[in-house]
Amino acid sequence: MRALLITAALAFYGSVAVAQDLETCGVQRPWETPQTPRDTAVQSLVACTQETVDNVWSVFHMADGGWDRYGFNFDPCTNMNTPLARTMNGALLMRFAAPSPTCDATDKPLDWAYCFATELIVKLVAKCDGGYAAALTYTWGLDQWNERTELYKGFYYDFGPPMRAASFFHEARHVDDDCNHTVKCPAGVDKDGNQTVPGCDPQFEAGCVNGKGKGSYAWTAIWLHRYAIESGAINADLRAYAVSNANFILGRNFEVTPCFTYIPGDGHVNDTGCPK
Repeated sequence: MRALLITAALAFYGSVAVAQDLETCGVQRPWETPQTPRDTAVQSLVACTQETVDNVWSVFHMADGGWDRYGFNFDPCTNMNTPLARTMNGALLMRFAAPSPTCDATDKPLDWAYCFATELIVKLVAKCDGGYAAALTYTWGLDQWNERTELYKGFYYDFGPPMRAASFFHEARHVDDDCNHTVKCPAGVDKDGNQTVPGCDPQFEAGCVNGKGKGSYAWTAIWLHRYAIESGAINADLRAYAVSNANFILGRNFEVTPCFTYIPGDGHVNDTGCPK
């Protein structure tokens, strides 16, 4: 496991204080954030081993992503204080949440989400300050040296493992068909008229500004929904968290709010708000 083998001194950063800031993106006492119990729960549900961590490191091309600055000298299977460990936990949940893993597109996206994300995300890059964004994907045509998905403080410390897993699916959808957001987010404007949400999908079914079909936020909600009702790598708290976040997205990240929600407690569809 690379994270256990690399024990280089933190001389790169000029001081121990700077290194500690990078290890937690400046978050004070990150082990007390509400997400840690969910990370601990996921640890007991998925296989965080030498092989599985090496797989994530390889398929997401993290070697070029600056992870040595962000807690890479800690064990990503146990130290949930660090961005690296929390990222690994989200990726491993995405992998092991699938009831029947495949790389073939089927009507069960939970099964092929991990393969889809690892094929389309060119590399994961560790960052801290992303403004309102938890993650951003950059694509420049054939210039793969610059294509990347950057992860920020909100991804590590505001999201629990199901949201991190769904975010990989979200970012991969941006690469697929060049599927972009609109900036017109009715629910993301503060009292002064400032946009506080980085982007929205126009509609649930037609959500790609430059393409066709469902957009990234629809795919996020779909992954969370399917995780809640299909995955074996789950408990009651993780299910409630996934459903709550899916409903939050449905109510906030679309120009035209979808007419359905997911039922708290079990995640099935509640379409009572849809016109008959």
